[in-house]
Amino acid sequence: MLAYTTVLEIAREAAETAEESGTQPLSIVGFDPGTPDGFVRRIPFLGDYCPDGWQPAPDIDDLFVDSSGLGGSNEPALSVGQFIRELETYHRSGINYGFGLSQAGQFQVYVRVYVRL
Repeated sequence: MLAYTTVLEIAREAAETAEESGTQPLSIVGFDPGTPDGFVRRIPFLGDYCPDGWQPAPDIDDLFVDSSGLGGSNEPALSVGQFIRELETYHRSGINYGFGLSQAGQFQVYVRVYVRL
């Protein structure tokens, strides 16, 4: 089990790497409801880095998502299926949302939702 300080250190390092490489949030424009797993696997780890042209979506908390693939719908973290249904909702909104991992633990991740400026 990862200590929370370790999770924060990993997120800090991810933010530095994302900034150095110019990594952007994954745009919902690329979401294909027919093959959602490929989209989910491409969400980049941004930590607290927020690229130019994006901002964290106001009034939307980071999504707590199971990353093991074994989580059930009755657990605190969204299961993969529940997360995909959330993505479908964002896709139908017509807003160009972006997604990036803000924190990653052993079995769960936090997915931050971004909007274009």
